[in-house]
Amino acid sequence: MASAHATRSNGCKQEAASAASSEWQEKNAPALQKLLLKGQLCDLYLLAGARRERVSASRLLLAACSDALAERLLDAKAPRAGELGVVATLQLPEVSPAAARALVAYSCGAAHPWRDCDAAEAEMVQELLVRGAEPEHPKEAAEHPKDGHGGEETGIQAQPQSSFAAAAMASALPLCVLAVSLLAYYPVTTFNLLAGGAFMDDVMIQKNQVVVDTVLDWGRLWRTDYWGLEMFDPNTWTHKSFRPFTVLTFRWNYLLHGMNSCGFYFANALMHAACSFQLAFFGRRVLGLPWLWSGLLASLFAVHPVHTESICYIVGRADILCAQVLFVAAEVYLPCSAASCGKFSDEWRAWLRLLLACALIIFAGLCKETGFTFFGLLVIWEVLSITRTRGLAPCAARWLRVIALLIIGAAACAIRVWYTVGTQIARMDPYSNPIAASDDVWVQIMSYALVHGMYIKLLVWPLFLCYDYSMDAVPLVESLSDVRLLLPVASYLAMALAIYAAALQLRLARSVSRRMSAEATVLGLAVFVLSFLPMTNILFPIGTLVGERLLYIPSIGFLI
Repeated sequence: MASAHATRSNGCKQEAASAASSEWQEKNAPALQKLLLKGQLCDLYLLAGARRERVSASRLLLAACSDALAERLLDAKAPRAGELGVVATLQLPEVSPAAARALVAYSCGAAHPWRDCDAAEAEMVQELLVRGAEPEHPKEAAEHPKDGHGGEETGIQAQPQSSFAAAAMASALPLCVLAVSLLAYYPVTTFNLLAGGAFMDDVMIQKNQVVVDTVLDWGRLWRTDYWGLEMFDPNTWTHKSFRPFTVLTFRWNYLLHGMNSCGFYFANALMHAACSFQLAFFGRRVLGLPWLWSGLLASLFAVHPVHTESICYIVGRADILCAQVLFVAAEVYLPCSAASCGKFSDEWRAWLRLLLACALIIFAGLCKETGFTFFGLLVIWEVLSITRTRGLAPCAARWLRVIALLIIGAAACAIRVWYTVGTQIARMDPYSNPIAASDDVWVQIMSYALVHGMYIKLLVWPLFLCYDYSMDAVPLVESLSDVRLLLPVASYLAMALAIYAAALQLRLARSVSRRMSAEATVLGLAVFVLSFLPMTNILFPIGTLVGERLLYIPSIGFLI
């Protein structure tokens, strides 16, 4: 009994000690980081990235993190006269400065050390902790092999093979995606516009004076809509689709090869292939997916049948060009999510990137109106970065960026609406959108719900495609007993479940990998919802009932 009592007593003491240690860690981790920054505990400089940015660290704390990292610290160089003061240095060229600071925060016991890292950087730090990293001198690594559990050789010697495999995968998969996309739409590139005849809305390209005139009239470019119709003439009907930069690409096509060519279609197919290529990097760098999954995501996007209209329709280029610019904006904004709070050099670079990303989103919105909704994506992205600091003091700079994005986004949308004198199409054509022409509000609501379900069905099961849904192609829903309403009900339920699952996954994420996966899911849903919203007829009625080309950008979020 005395032995059992002693065992219970020891167990209670251990639990109390563990709780006290955890409490000490939570309270004192920020203090340790401050001492390191002030140089009071610093006995090692990590030279991170290609520019060898100096990050203060403690050799003892880093060695305590993992055996692999302790082995890597053997490569630290002793201080020399005139070289970075009186402490040793360790070069980490494969690790970004933000990732190096996260590693230091982890060594200090911070609750959420990865809050200033993007997905790829966090993965690199995890790799460094678990397996070590390739040393500067491979011969030295051979002299000090690292034995793992069970006597198997791991760590430094295995890393070069892993890096080579990753580099090969990084190079091969995007090229495969590019090839798959070009092969899938090769027949389109052989269609001659003049010989075969313009189809549907493509006729407006041949009539648009901005495209076919001998001299480009810049004034006309900025006062006409996508179809070349005057926007400010009260006697002229206008679609109010203001996309001047897409119209400019038609002009360049015309100047390059005229109308008697397949160049318009070839350009669309090539731009779609480039967009698929960009999606592979978006999946890897922004979402943090492995290269294999990023390649699969891009390949599915490249060959999805619903994109046929965007490529075969010359006017579908607006969606492709918009998506390409948005990918560039995401790439520009990526370092903002990893900018260190309180560090001036990181913050002013983050603000510059924010302004450049906003300019690119406005550019995308002038290629296709859907682009303006991606101000919301940057807001969600910043909020996700803020929630990574759960349990720590909030970063004021991140909240300022959220406010700035909201203000700039609202101002950009307001100026766009003001310039085109609203978004309401005067004298809505009942043949193009018969639902908008209906006088019964309930019929409109039920019919638009059916259209939403049809869009989801096209993404999930694109078996029957159609280039024209005008007139009575989709009969109005006039009663709740219409069995077709089961389609939107199922779609709404699936969307609600997806949002709930994403929120739950984000809330329960405790490890870095699960957090990255949860954020990728949230960003995918955000891309889908934000880009799908303008085509729902909720904000304003649009000029077409169902347009498969409108699903080009929402399909990105759907596939994610």
